[in-house]
Formats: sequence, C-alpha cells, structure tokens
Amino acid sequence: MIFKRFFHKYPGGSKIKCYIEKKKKKIINASLFHQPLYSKNSKCFIDWRYCTPKSGYEYMYIYGENTIEITNLPNNKTNEYIQERLRKSLNKYGRLKILRCLSHRNDPYINNNICYATFHNKKDMYKCIRNVNIRFPLSLQNKILKFKSLYSNKCNDYHYFYKQEHYNYSAINVALNLFKYLQHNNCFINIKDIYKHVFEYSYYHHKIVSSGISIYKVFNKWEKFIDFFDNLFIKTKKDNQIIITPRLIDDNNLCIYLNNKLIDLKRKTNSLNSVYWRQDSVQLPEEIEAKLNTDHPKKLKEEMQLLSKTKDFYKIHDERHLFKLKLNKERKEKKRLMKNKNAK
Repeated sequence: MIFKRFFHKYPGGSKIKCYIEKKKKKIINASLFHQPLYSKNSKCFIDWRYCTPKSGYEYMYIYGENTIEITNLPNNKTNEYIQERLRKSLNKYGRLKILRCLSHRNDPYINNNICYATFHNKKDMYKCIRNVNIRFPLSLQNKILKFKSLYSNKCNDYHYFYKQEHYNYSAINVALNLFKYLQHNNCFINIKDIYKHVFEYSYYHHKIVSSGISIYKVFNKWEKFIDFFDNLFIKTKKDNQIIITPRLIDDNNLCIYLNNKLIDLKRKTNSLNSVYWRQDSVQLPEEIEAKLNTDHPKKLKEEMQLLSKTKDFYKIHDERHLFKLKLNKERKEKKRLMKNKNAK
C-alpha cells in the first residue's frame, strides 16, 4: 500500500488517497546469464545454448592482420554485386587479397551488414582507412560505409559528408554576417582581419568560434571566398593588402543570391562525392556491367517503338484509333436513321 498526500481543489475532499499496488510476478524461464538477446557489436541474435561469445576479431585471425571490417551495407543487392562494387573502389588503395560479404542467417542472398577486406600490405590498409569515404548512390539506399581496422581499431571519418554540408551552410552564414557587418558600420576591412569580426559555429559541440575553418575546407583561401561572392563584395589591392568593401544590394535580392550560391555549393560537393570513389578504379567484369545496363536500358528508336505496338492496343491520341471511333460513330448514326424509317 502506498499513501500519497495531496490537496483537493474542491472543499470537503479527502486529503489522503490510497493506491493499491499489484504484486510483482516473476518472469518464467528468464535467466540473467542469457541476456541480452541481441549482440551490441554485431546486432545479431545470440544463441546462448549452442554458440560461444564472439569478440568481433575472429576474422583477423582467419584472413590476417591487414583486414578491414566494413559495415552499414545496403541489403537490396546480392553479396556478389556488393563485393564487385567494393573491389572496384578499394583496389585503387592497394592490392586486395580477400573481399567477402557475410550472408544473412535467414537469407543467403542478402548480406549480414558486414564485409571483410584484406590487403597484402599494412601500408595500403592504413592508406585506405585514412582516405576512404564512400557514399553509395540512391539505387543502393544512399548508405555511408563505416571502415574499421581489426588490427588497430582505427576508423574512417563517418561524419565526412555531414561535415561538408555543415561547412557549406557555414560559408553562406559567414558571407551574410560579413556583408551585414560592413554595411552596418559603413566601413572597409582587410582580408586578413575578417576572422576577428565574423564568427561561425563549429561542427562538434556547436560552439561559436572565429570564422575560417569552413572557408578553408570549402575554398582553401579567403580570396577564393570573396571571388565566389563577387556580387556582395568589392576587392581592391593597396600596398600588398587586399581590402574588402560591400556592394549595394537590397534584402530581398540578397536572400535570393545566397540561396542560389548555396545550391551551387551543394552541386559542387555532390559532383565531387559521386566521382570520388569511382576515379582511378579498375573496370568491372563484362557480366557485372551487363547486369548494370539491364537496370537502366537505353530507349529504342521511335520507328522501333511503333513496330513493337500490338494490333489491338492504341493510344488515345493515335490517328488510327481516332479514325476507328469516327467510323463507329457514323455506322451507329446510319443504323439509328434506318430504324426510324422502318418504324414510320
């Protein structure tokens, strides 16, 4: 019995209320030694009766020390297809020894979200971990792959693509804040002193820091940043110094201009990322390329499309179909007139 004391709003009500607690029942066939049901590392079901606990490093002893674990794989393609795509993109970092996707325990044609790639040299493995950033296209569920070395537990930068988006937005905010600062104070500024007066948000912890990180990540130089926003700023050189002054532009056109520039930056990053993991890679085998072409076949010529039409099916806008409708209408009209004459 639990007593809770509280005051009622209406007069005459009881100030003490009693809540009856149900007795706790013990769960039958539950054991603390057989928990949890699913592994935190592999996300797979744990068979406590017939299996032994796994550390996740078993494949390092099978394939070798230069093994990389790849996770967050798409599950809408077969293992062979994903292996060929990964082999094509990872071969540019070094010669691969083994690349194998694990099958799902319930469906052998679907991967288990884990793939292992083994290099011949340890140098190539670390080169891959440092530089690789792969985001699959929309046909492969737009997945961002995670790479981890089983030998040293080093991982790639999983937030690489999210950082690019953050830096694009930060560059637009820096341009807006710099323009407002110069316009409000009615002054000019040296290009080397911009970071003292304009600030931005950092990616981690979202702290306010002096501007410059996003500019160097996107443009590499402040000069390229000013040239990119040429409709907002005027660049003049005086005594080996670059001085920035604002242009005249209203708020409505300013918003439209910055939105267009943001679209340009997004297109630039998307074009770089789409080619990034394909360039300097080995060509796929003929069988795999043929399968890729069947997903997106080329359109037939217009003459071939007309020949492929059936005799019984016509589109609404087809001349032959319209002519048939006209003939049927005339025949029905003649039959109606003949019936009227016979009736008289």
